[in-house]
Amino acid sequence: MKQSLNNLTRKVEAFSEILENKGHAVIQQATTTPHLLCLQCRIPGKTYYLYLGRGAQYQGFDFSLKKLPTQFKVQDKFLQFARHYWRGMKIVDLEVSSKDRVLRMKGAKEAHIQEMIFFWRGRDLFFVHIKYLGQKIEVFRSWEGKVVEAWGEDEEIDLNLLFKDLGYAEVDFGNKDSEFNFEEYLKIGEQGGPEKKSQKYSKKVKTLKKMKGELILLDGVENLRPWTSKDLEEVTYVGEGRFKVSFRGIEGHYKKREFLFDKIKSWEKSRKIVRDRINKLESEKIKKNEDRVDCIFKNQKIIQPIWKYEKKKTTVQGHQNYIEINYREIKCYLGRRAQENDYIRKEFGKKEDIWIHLEGMKSGHMIVKKGSKNLEIEDLRILASALVDLNGIVINEIPIVYTAIKNIKPVKGSPGMVIYKKEKHLKLYFDDQWRQKLSIIDS
Repeated sequence: MKQSLNNLTRKVEAFSEILENKGHAVIQQATTTPHLLCLQCRIPGKTYYLYLGRGAQYQGFDFSLKKLPTQFKVQDKFLQFARHYWRGMKIVDLEVSSKDRVLRMKGAKEAHIQEMIFFWRGRDLFFVHIKYLGQKIEVFRSWEGKVVEAWGEDEEIDLNLLFKDLGYAEVDFGNKDSEFNFEEYLKIGEQGGPEKKSQKYSKKVKTLKKMKGELILLDGVENLRPWTSKDLEEVTYVGEGRFKVSFRGIEGHYKKREFLFDKIKSWEKSRKIVRDRINKLESEKIKKNEDRVDCIFKNQKIIQPIWKYEKKKTTVQGHQNYIEINYREIKCYLGRRAQENDYIRKEFGKKEDIWIHLEGMKSGHMIVKKGSKNLEIEDLRILASALVDLNGIVINEIPIVYTAIKNIKPVKGSPGMVIYKKEKHLKLYFDDQWRQKLSIIDS
């Protein structure tokens, strides 16, 4: 065995022994730094973190009980691939080639036997994902793309054929060992930034954000107040959504008004409790995320594995499809597909404009031009209803996430995908009269 493979072999054998004793490890999550891919694996009774070098001087494999600090993390195409294909996979075996730096992870996902194979050659990382489908196999080679091949169940994967033309087992590394060590990597990264925020800090920030969103919703009770001065004799209900008050079984104007006052009073009490909770959290002087110093790795160039990459044309022939919306003094642009989303963001989005998306759902993006008018809750409700309906989605409660354009960043190699920060979250009720309140121009 080559001397340079000793370190890789030793680490893999150590983790394989843990697997042998516990049976399997389930990949629960994937994260990345500019230099490493981290797979969070749950073994019965314990969580381990597997670290794989992305190339350059970061080659090979390591594992630890230590989680990747938040300030180390980045997002890119490799991470999206790992989350889509490898999250949820049950690893049952790890194996190292005796001829070259090749690591094989064998396991199962979605009732199919699957494999992940990583090959570090020189400064490059090549990887393969294999899914066994009875009499055929689906093979994704990062440098060639995906193919489906005939397969016999008694056949074995031949690494010489799998990595043909890549120089497998041809390079003699001698005694040079250029593999990374996660503990050393962790120390280097932490020299440029503080430790990860405490769980207590993160919990308070999340609670405060949630409370503020709840307070915005509870402010909707004010829409009921005008009804307390109206004649309710022939009215069967007032309000809508969570603030809908039904007078079923109640007769007479005064009884209905008294019932309505009681409802408003109970919601006012809830609003006061939420407001007091917000004031208490804010008085504890929670520091903003911006006050934290980033890890020194954060702005370093992301090392990419070798991908099959065909550059797509970025010029627009004629015009790109999108929907233009005019609502009162507000102009909006809506995309329905990935390319449309990218187009409206680049073509119409300025730093202070608003970006809106349906949280947790596949939908188009909306760009709201920042004019002289500030967006109220009712404005957001109308625009969110248009966003839902024009994307062909049928829901009554609309969960949206929105932020300024300057707070979103596209994910390289993933059309239509963005990363956002300083976002706000809201749940709004669908307005089936939204079409009467704005005008639409489909390009």
